[in-house]
Amino acid sequence: MHEDLQKIAGAYTTLRTLLHVFKVVIIAFLLILTVMIPLAIMSAPKIHVYVDEERISWYADNSSFILAIPIIIENGGIYSINDLQTYFTVVLDNITLLSEWNSLGSVGAGERNEKTISFSFPYAETLRNSAVLEKILISGKKTLVSFSFSLLYMYNLIHFSLSIEREGSWEPPIRLYVDSENIKMEWDENAEHCNISIPYTILFADWLPGSMKFNITVVFSGISKKVQCGGYADLSAHEDVHGMLNASFSREEVLHIIRGTTMNVYLNIAYAIGNETMELSYNFSRSVAMLENLSISANRGIDGVYINTNFVNALGNQSFMIRARVYNSEGDIVDEVWQEVYAEMGKGVNATLRSECTEAQSYDFEIVAGGIVVYTERGRFG
Repeated sequence: MHEDLQKIAGAYTTLRTLLHVFKVVIIAFLLILTVMIPLAIMSAPKIHVYVDEERISWYADNSSFILAIPIIIENGGIYSINDLQTYFTVVLDNITLLSEWNSLGSVGAGERNEKTISFSFPYAETLRNSAVLEKILISGKKTLVSFSFSLLYMYNLIHFSLSIEREGSWEPPIRLYVDSENIKMEWDENAEHCNISIPYTILFADWLPGSMKFNITVVFSGISKKVQCGGYADLSAHEDVHGMLNASFSREEVLHIIRGTTMNVYLNIAYAIGNETMELSYNFSRSVAMLENLSISANRGIDGVYINTNFVNALGNQSFMIRARVYNSEGDIVDEVWQEVYAEMGKGVNATLRSECTEAQSYDFEIVAGGIVVYTERGRFG
């Protein structure tokens, strides 16, 4: 009996000792947490992620288009970042090009790491998706890159995650320029028809593989006639394409263009790599006026009436005859005034016509270029 009591007493003492040790461990653990949690909060990773927008680029190898996105990661915290993982989502003009995880390794405390993340788009796959291919090759739309980061911090005790969005853009590898500022015009002998020539250039990136057939169509708003041309380019030659869009227009159509309209440009491409071919299209619009920013005002002054006109010359280097007939209240011509002005291409023209006729009530105004009346207006003096 005595021995049993001794065993119970020993077990009780051992249990008390264990409870005391456990209590000490719990208190110590709580003390550590009390210190570590504020420290973890205070020393939370200061992550800065940048996309080097100017260096976002596309290139090609033997089998794929490749998108290269340079990123810069800065760790401003006091602990290293371990097992840095990022989930990339690349969206191009509302089309998701890819979504995938990438390992970025570790970034030491206070370090700044530069990495280029590359994504491949196999030719065979991409050439079957015209929506994606058009965005890659022609559009040059902005790219939205989303990063969802997952990382371990503070000796792997703490797990963080964050999301970042950045925008970038690149120069598209196929670029069409239609030079609306250097349109050439040649009238026939009777000034009834005019041949219009519009310079164009198609630029290709050196890395672009394959070949293409192209067709360019220009349509001026308000005119049914189309200006078209086509051609072929072997992209391995690394040569840009230069040419002219030519068409003959009637006098009325030309005057419509001169006075201002919208030029709609359509580019259609049959792009081929090996045995794969994809039809692509791209279009854009821009305003065209041979007398840009034209303004006319007619006023009555103490010493007569005035007609003021201003415009920018987009018709090439030449002289303009600016003239007006002045009418009285009966509709009779009571005066004719004019002024000749020479202007270089792209230069502004400012002219003032003055009549001393006190009977002046209304006018017919004309701008003549190359013997052709390119603008007319009828109005009354204020």
